[in-house]
Parts: sequence; C-alpha cells; structure tokens
Amino acid sequence: MSRSLATILSLLAIVGGSFIIIRTFKKYNPSSPSQPTQTVDQSTSSNPDSNPQITVIQPTFSSLEEANSVFEASMASLLARIETLEKVPTQTTSITTSPATTIIFQPQVIYLGSASSNKREWTDSGIEAVINRANYPADISAVFEAGLSIPGGEIWARLKNKTTGAVMLITEVSHNNSNVTWKSSPSFKLHSGNNTYIVQLKSTSGEAANLSGARLKITR
Repeated sequence: MSRSLATILSLLAIVGGSFIIIRTFKKYNPSSPSQPTQTVDQSTSSNPDSNPQITVIQPTFSSLEEANSVFEASMASLLARIETLEKVPTQTTSITTSPATTIIFQPQVIYLGSASSNKREWTDSGIEAVINRANYPADISAVFEAGLSIPGGEIWARLKNKTTGAVMLITEVSHNNSNVTWKSSPSFKLHSGNNTYIVQLKSTSGEAANLSGARLKITR
C-alpha cells in the first residue's frame, strides 16, 4: 500500500470515527450512562414458537467530556499509525535484463594447396587465399603451417600480402630433409582490410623444393 493511499484511508477512518462518536453522543441517556439498552419487540411475545427480536443500541457517554476524550484517543492512535506508515521506505521495482548472447568463435582452418619450385630466390607459388579481416573478432590470431621436403639443401616457405606487397617475415619456415615434415610459424595478426595472401617458396640448393600442403589456422 502506498503512503498516499494509507493516508486517505486513515483520514476516512477518522471521519467515520467522528461520525460514530457524535451519533452515539446524541443517544446519551442520563439514566443509564455507561450500559447499552435493549428493546424487545413485544409483537411476537404472544407466540411461544416465535423468537423475540432484540435490538442492541450502541453504548452512550455520560458527558461531552467523555465523548471528546474517546475521540481524541482515537485520533491520536490514527495519527500514530499514519506516522509509522510514512516511515516505511518506498519499494522500488527492479527490472532484470538478460545479458546479451555471446557468439563463441570456432577456430578455422583455411587450406591453401601444394606447389614446388627450384628457384634460389623467393618465388610466388601460385597458391593463395583471400581473407577479409573484418569478418573475424578483434582478438584472433593466425598460424601458417607448411608440409616441406627437399632432396638436398633447404626449402623455405612464407606468406606475402599480395594486395599490399608486404612480406610477412614472421611466417617463414624451413626444412632440409626429403621426408615431408610439417612446420609451423609463430602466431601473427592478419592485416586489416580485404587482402590476398600468397605462398612463396625458395630452394637454397636449386633442388626441387616440394610444398606438399599449406594451411592457415585462425584461432583466438
């Protein structure tokens, strides 16, 4: 119940109490100052099977001072009740909202393909991938992996941003054995924007440097 409603109800109770006190005082009977009187409907007394109807009159007061004292006591009680209700803190309704749904990023693997080269300088292998950085969360990283083999000497592989011309030195990996071995670069950040990444190869001995496979792993 709000404070305003409690105050209104209390005032109505005061007005009602005042009306009852005034109405009762008007029924003051000096011969019977404090006791209620009873009247019996005599119309049914001659019939033993009928129950007499009894009307109970509300108590009267012996004097105006007594009535006024009762009125003041009632008002003091009501005012004390109103003061207590005013001290009750107003309850506020809190609205709980559900947290926004978090989309969990799943690691991705982008397969690039295979190639070979016997060039002693860095050469574009022809295998490439187009990646738009805006399609990924801000905190993702990438790792370049290559399956390498060479009969003699060393084979090197790396990524180059074909769109901007930037060489990604952090992706360089090498191997010096004829058995295919997968090599992984340190993790790195993809370049901003939409870019084409191409794999470059190099053979230090001029032997056939074989890239049996290459891939990009994108993770958090």
